[in-house]
Amino acid sequence: MSALDVLLAPENLLVNVVCGLSVQFVYLGLLTWVLPPRSARAFWTVEILYQGVAMFLKALYPAPLRIAVGVFGSFFIPLFLLRGSLLRRLVVCSLCMSAQTGAELVGAVVWMGLMGFQWMDSDLALRYAPQFIACVSAEIVALALMLSGLRWLCRRFFPLDDSRSERVGRRGAAWLQRFALFPLIQVALIYSMVWIAFDVMRGDGTYMMATAALFVLCMAADVLLFLQMDQSFKQRRAELEASVLEAQVGEYLEELAAMQRLLDDTARLRHDVRNHQAVVSALCANGEYREAEQYLEGARELLKGEGR
Repeated sequence: MSALDVLLAPENLLVNVVCGLSVQFVYLGLLTWVLPPRSARAFWTVEILYQGVAMFLKALYPAPLRIAVGVFGSFFIPLFLLRGSLLRRLVVCSLCMSAQTGAELVGAVVWMGLMGFQWMDSDLALRYAPQFIACVSAEIVALALMLSGLRWLCRRFFPLDDSRSERVGRRGAAWLQRFALFPLIQVALIYSMVWIAFDVMRGDGTYMMATAALFVLCMAADVLLFLQMDQSFKQRRAELEASVLEAQVGEYLEELAAMQRLLDDTARLRHDVRNHQAVVSALCANGEYREAEQYLEGARELLKGEGR
């Protein structure tokens, strides 16, 4: 059979072109939802051309080349075309690649559950097309759910727009520096296990379960790390709020002390004025108006001196 006959075979068109491209474009659409591209037109032009050619020729690739072609289109091209810092792009693309691999495992598990086969090839996919499409649909649903969760985590822990707050920007940068290598190692490990499971072990059930368990373990580690980071951020925010509150309380106490001093001065002044009034009233009552006038003049000078 010639290479063109292989490429145009109905089973290869179904698996690689129809379903493969559908899953890949759903993944890329969700990826740009998590982290927008610098230019949507450039991103989709490059990806449509690359994915179209890659998926059409996929039936001719040996297993290692299929993995390399898939990683290049799903990881390296978005790495250069998405927005944000290099660390942010590395983390997002790595986590999304892990989610994509997990979704493929979900589809494989659904296939095994429906058909009882340990391995699915293109001929079986064409023969049992409804079941195969159901597996692809399950993969897409799983992918959408996982990437939706990743989008929430990315928006929470390292938002793209750091201009909202310098403190948020510093927090995101520190988070990325500590976390960046972790998802990269996970992607390499998970992809190696998946390659062995599908292409070396030919879908052996035990090895597939081990690969799925590894994926769940990696995702659990990610979740625990996110939770730990969340607790750290909350503690830091509480410390900052406490320091700000302490400074505000100090300012309020100073203002209260100044107000109290003002009230004391006012009370003392009122007391002095009443005393002066009593003296002047007594002098006037005795007809000593000249003395009263002289007393008022002295009191006026005294009050002017206290005002200064």
